[in-house]
Amino acid sequence: MSELYITLNAHVQSSSCKKEEWRNIICKSQEQTLLRIVSCVQIASKMNCTSRCVTKADALSIVNKGPKQFQMASIGKSEIRVLETLKFKLKAPSLLDFYDITFGAVAMQMENLGGVTSNDLKEIYNMGVEYLDSVQFQKSKIYRDFFSELVGEGVEPSQEAKESFEVVIRDHFLMASGVIHASAMTVKPRLADSIEKSLWQTVGIEPNDFAVLSGCIIKTVLE
Repeated sequence: MSELYITLNAHVQSSSCKKEEWRNIICKSQEQTLLRIVSCVQIASKMNCTSRCVTKADALSIVNKGPKQFQMASIGKSEIRVLETLKFKLKAPSLLDFYDITFGAVAMQMENLGGVTSNDLKEIYNMGVEYLDSVQFQKSKIYRDFFSELVGEGVEPSQEAKESFEVVIRDHFLMASGVIHASAMTVKPRLADSIEKSLWQTVGIEPNDFAVLSGCIIKTVLE
């Protein structure tokens, strides 16, 4: 989009004919830029399997902070045009992708702490990758155990609680955080508290949530 704007703007400045027509094209491209960017974020949020999907209402609120006001229909049409441009070829990120992203952010914070070496982080990372193999095959059991821990052993959960938990299952950042915490508890327990704090600051998930999840992961893998 930036290259298109530069090209059009240069043409308007140098051309002696139809300048007004070119200015209209530039103005429209400027107006559409924010809309297309927000559409890309919308699509990315849906592909990323998190509980924080950017809705049409969210997108409309963002784009209408600009000089041009859009309607809800424009949000949907823009998203479709972005998908058509991509020929609907989108790669869904794996749990390993979420793990790498989350661990990378945590590692950057941990490296600034005293007493943490690159070997410590490498051991935690490698153990986490081993856990991921088991998590992929036993994900359903891990989530069942996690749900039981949250609602209480032997307690019959409400339908509302079950529906709310469906959102939790779609949050891959939560599972990635649980795996990182579980691997730290396994190979470097002295760093577990620091890892927990770093995960909270990085992902914004309550420490108790991924701490309970990591316990379920360790229990499932060791069984």
